[in-house]
Amino acid sequence: MPELHMIQLDNDENIVFGPSRKAKDSTLTVKSEKVPLGATHTSFRTVCITNSRIIVESGDSAIQYPNNDISSIHINRSRKGEKNSFFNILKIKTKSGNSINIEIVGIEDAREGELSALFPNARIINMGGVFGILERFLG
Repeated sequence: MPELHMIQLDNDENIVFGPSRKAKDSTLTVKSEKVPLGATHTSFRTVCITNSRIIVESGDSAIQYPNNDISSIHINRSRKGEKNSFFNILKIKTKSGNSINIEIVGIEDAREGELSALFPNARIINMGGVFGILERFLG
């Protein structure tokens, strides 16, 4: 599967949300009186949610979280036009307290039921409005 480079999906496993792939550039500059030297490195981060786990590949490492280990899913909603509304999966928190940025965007609102079914032990938290502002500041 071209979306994931390190993790292989099980035979009965399917990607439900994602994959979301982001690139991040890092620049190193060495200042010298003669000639400034520099290098740029691009690293990729791929996130997907399958019917059994969340997979995060970043650089040369991969992290997996079973869906039943997720305690909360943080989303926000956006509207495009009058009829089209979407939600974005921002981050998840595990039962052990880890917080992982997910950033899968542009999911049709009609699919929110799938999200609830995939994560039976998690509560879905809408980060919009006043509650979202408080959650960002208070955690």
